[in-house]
Amino acid sequence: MHYRSLWLCTLMLLLAFPLAAQDGPMTTIITTGSAQVEVAPDHVVFIIKKTFDTEGDAEQALLKAAAFESAVEEIMPQLPRQPLDYDVAPPASLHLLQGRSTVALTLHYSLAGITQPDGDGHPFGRLCNTLSALAATLEGEIQQPIFSHTQAEDYERQAIQMATENAYPPGEAIAESLGTSIYAVDTVDLVKVSWKVDVADVPTEPTLTKIVCSASVNVRYALSL
Repeated sequence: MHYRSLWLCTLMLLLAFPLAAQDGPMTTIITTGSAQVEVAPDHVVFIIKKTFDTEGDAEQALLKAAAFESAVEEIMPQLPRQPLDYDVAPPASLHLLQGRSTVALTLHYSLAGITQPDGDGHPFGRLCNTLSALAATLEGEIQQPIFSHTQAEDYERQAIQMATENAYPPGEAIAESLGTSIYAVDTVDLVKVSWKVDVADVPTEPTLTKIVCSASVNVRYALSL
């Protein structure tokens, strides 16, 4: 932690140093920094979609979508595990004039207490079975669960800070190879922040116990003359 704090303080000093203080044109270099932060998810979202095709009858498409919402309201109290909240999105208008409408039921659950086996089996597996059965009852299609964390923005900031720090050592090495040193940070450009990591073209999929936030930045350094 002390090592990271030292790098961060160094970068802050470089960012604060006025570039105008150095006369004449400056030589700059750009290095890329990346970092990953792992965290256990604490929430999960399931989405069940259903498309109604009424052969060009927009009115019937909307009526069927309304009936879907009514069916959801009737079935939800019967679920053995209730979600924190759920929502039925109104049908999108993209294909409405062609008589097609798509509705989406979104269910939001806490993962507290359901990520490990219990005396009856595995609670998260039971939840998946329940919602798969719900999708079948509604004649819809259930998508893969989406894991998340309530403090996602904090972890994203942490990954960005670490990526910025990680860009400094290669920049320093390049400057030394040129017989000079880093004078100041010119710009920092955020390249990507993602909750899915691709390592050597092999995706690292989220799991019940781990989701990964990755960040990468390009840092432009001004070198001393």
